[in-house]
Amino acid sequence: MTKVIDPYGSELVEDYIKIIQDFGLDRFTLSNYPDPNRLMRRGVVFAERDMRAVFKAMAEKKPFYVLSGIMPTARKIHFGTKMVVENISYFQEHGAKTYCLVADLEACAARNIPLEEARKNALEFHIPAYIALGLDPKKTVFYFQSENSGVIKLAYEASHRITLNEFRAVYGSADPSRILSALTQIGDILYPQIPEPMPGVIPVGVDQDPHIRLARDAARRMKEYKFFDSVNRKERVLRD
Repeated sequence: MTKVIDPYGSELVEDYIKIIQDFGLDRFTLSNYPDPNRLMRRGVVFAERDMRAVFKAMAEKKPFYVLSGIMPTARKIHFGTKMVVENISYFQEHGAKTYCLVADLEACAARNIPLEEARKNALEFHIPAYIALGLDPKKTVFYFQSENSGVIKLAYEASHRITLNEFRAVYGSADPSRILSALTQIGDILYPQIPEPMPGVIPVGVDQDPHIRLARDAARRMKEYKFFDSVNRKERVLRD
């Protein structure tokens, strides 16, 4: 029986090998990463998806990006947050353009946090905490979802590329708040590619993999943007 990955739940993973097999992940390969950090060396980072283009960009000093987000709810963080920041810092140190979004729209839609409260939490606690944990503020673009028209535009355009049944298949339900949150996350994940198509890495816990898969599928259908697609690029090379 396939294990359910629920980004809105609180279940812990019991069988990591089965998760990798059932959800089409690749096992993490330490030798692919120059100067791996302690989380990589200790096996805390256990899986990846479509990372070959990122390895190539790192090796050839070509553009790529790393992106993650801040959920500005309670003024506290946990070890999972710290681990995500460590991995963002790793890619930042190896040349990645770094983006860190404040998910104030998602906090409002899915967790009933007013935008002003979310903004205050982010500015007074979360952003300083991420910097204290290792992000270089001079090399990191912090932004609020609610203030980024590019993200909102991408979210609306992505909504035309996803069916209700597809959404239910990914998340199990189609509550309006979850739909809005997921579409906005697609906008966030793809936003760094508006100026220039390039590969990106999104360090997340395995529970967030549904968001990554939905963003990948939507990006392949938004052909007018020419988002980076390692799979289609391989196909083009083979045809040539």
